[in-house]
This record gives sequence, structure tokens and C-alpha cells, in this order.
Amino acid sequence: MQTLMLPQDDPAIANRRARLREWIDTHFGGSHTLFIASTNNGEKQMNQGELSALLRNKTFGERRARSLEAMAHMPPRYLEEPPGKQVEASPIKVQQPAKPIGYPAEDAPTPRPPVGWPFSRVTLARIVELRKQLGVRAGTQAMQDIDETLELVVSKWERRAASPAKSAA
Repeated sequence: MQTLMLPQDDPAIANRRARLREWIDTHFGGSHTLFIASTNNGEKQMNQGELSALLRNKTFGERRARSLEAMAHMPPRYLEEPPGKQVEASPIKVQQPAKPIGYPAEDAPTPRPPVGWPFSRVTLARIVELRKQLGVRAGTQAMQDIDETLELVVSKWERRAASPAKSAA
């Protein structure tokens, strides 16, 4: 009697899942949200359900692996390498600031926004107030999270701006 091998039992698929988890852990601190945001090329973006399915039980063939490597800016054939193999860093790896972002003293007045502050829904006063409410440690983490998220959004729009230039050339 022959045993039917399910796709999730395939060693190549199990390896791809392990490598994908490793990539997310190494380059995005385990954050699925940041990883998903990094896949946005201005036209298409992976969604949470698709990522969860790939990490659990969705068929994960070679074609999907190559597509995902391109979307996530992984080195070619990264998902085929054995777990633990070191590779070059992602070009859009989220980088932590070298030192905590500076804040005004607790009793200092709320700083005026810089001339040309471009945001209407998120004001500088609101960010400073949030930091005060959270305290130093959580406030620093919140500011780093905001900085990382802003970097991902700006990177997305930079890629979108570069896309028409590539197609026109």
C-alpha cells in the first residue's frame, strides 16, 4: 500500500516555510505586519491571510517561492537554501535607530511643529502627548515603531515613483 504524501509533508515546502519564518524573524523582528508592508510594490501587496496560510499549510511551490522572493526583496532562491544559511541583508531591512529619538523634557511645553509639517491627522503635539502618556521606555518603543512604519510607507511610495521611470525607459 502506497502512502499519499500531502503537500505540507514535502521537505522542500517545509524548508520554504522555515526559511520564510527565518527571514521575517531576522529582517522584521518577527513582525508579520512589517514584512507584509515591505512586499507592497505600489500595485500589489501580500495580505495577512496569504502569509499565514503559506506559513501553515498552503501549497508553497517553486513558482510562488520565486514570486515571494521578488516581492520581499530576498536574494534569488533564498527560500531553497537550508535553514540557518546566512545571506545578504534585505535592501529594505527595518533598521533600529542607533540611539533613542530625542524628546522634550516632561515639563517642557509642547514644541511647535516644524515649518511645513506635512501631516494633518498626526500632529507633533499628538506624538509628544502620546510619548508622555506612555512613559520613557514604552514611548521610545512607540517612536521607533512609528519611525519604522513611516520608513516602510515612504519606501513604498519611492518604489511607486520609480516604477513609471523604469517603464518609460
